[in-house]
Amino acid sequence: YQVDVVLTGFQPASSRGVVVRQATSVRVDVRLNVGTLQETVLVSGTAAVLQTESAAVQMQTTSEQIVNLPTAGRSYQSFIGLMPGVAAPYMIQAGGINNPARSMGVSVNGQPPNNTLFRVDGAAVTNQWYPDIQSYSPALEAVETVSVVTNSFDADQGMAGGAAVNVQVKSGTNTVSGSLFEYLTDSALKNRPYFLPGGTDKGKDTKHIFGGTMGGPIVRNKLFFFFSLESEV
Repeated sequence: YQVDVVLTGFQPASSRGVVVRQATSVRVDVRLNVGTLQETVLVSGTAAVLQTESAAVQMQTTSEQIVNLPTAGRSYQSFIGLMPGVAAPYMIQAGGINNPARSMGVSVNGQPPNNTLFRVDGAAVTNQWYPDIQSYSPALEAVETVSVVTNSFDADQGMAGGAAVNVQVKSGTNTVSGSLFEYLTDSALKNRPYFLPGGTDKGKDTKHIFGGTMGGPIVRNKLFFFFSLESEV
């Protein structure tokens, strides 16, 4: 974002490159100097090293990190384990058809997984039959930002005992854009397990996951669309 401040009798000031993410407070300090209207003070915004507007302990994960770093089960939830106090997320085997998105259980600060609240675009997505998991988990390519707050919650992070996980889904822009991908897992590309007895076949494990995204404008500068698809073969 860009913030412009104008006052008669002072030099206009402009702060550019201001990054605004969910679950964070953004502060822009502006100093107006006395001068003519033809003079402008331009500041390029940079991310603050220390956020002083909130005492919350949190971590931000961007879409670039989610897509490029290795994951477990192609789930954005596997990144949450990189934060201090978070146990390694694990795949819930129970649930059957109640867990089609392969949601993972997350334990934070010694709390049970059902004390970790997940929100997607501000709406809670707790599975009503299995509170340890989520009823909906967006695909990796559809996630814009993941914010995890593990301590010192603000008032807007209620309903969470262990952690509050806020997921922001991507949105379309004024430019039509998209992506296609294939994720391949094959036993032929894996090493033989070290403790597998001699003469035992390592078995076959072949998995193809295809998908893509598409976004663009419906009404320029006002209304947009975004579509994500993922299918396993």
